[in-house]
Amino acid sequence: MEMTYYFFNNFHGSEEVEDFLLHHVENLIGNKSALRFAKQEESEEGEGDTLYVKCDFFSFTTTLFDVKNISRDYDVNVNYGLEFNIYENGNRKFIEFLGNLLKSNDGGALLLKDSEYKILERRKNNILVDSHFLMLIMKH
Repeated sequence: MEMTYYFFNNFHGSEEVEDFLLHHVENLIGNKSALRFAKQEESEEGEGDTLYVKCDFFSFTTTLFDVKNISRDYDVNVNYGLEFNIYENGNRKFIEFLGNLLKSNDGGALLLKDSEYKILERRKNNILVDSHFLMLIMKH
């Protein structure tokens, strides 16, 4: 299953974001040897840098692509994105990871399935969730 999570953070560079994300994945899986990641640096400013992360439950890449359009189209303040691929046995761990990210970021958040179906949205500390979808994902 492919999902994209957009969120707002106050980090000052891609290295802070990378450290933040890797820390949360390591805490979630509890086994650093099961975590694989790679970085692709595209600019000195870090604006086009990409982080690829994979564990036994899901994988994701960081993205700045289309974030401004998403902010405008959904009228939510986001500045970063993660494109997820959730594995068959990874639904519960993905939800736990998402919850940890929500607790650790105080800005807006948006979770989309297939880049258009809105699953979750947070604005001004209010979370709107498509509970039917989350119940479906938790059953697997």
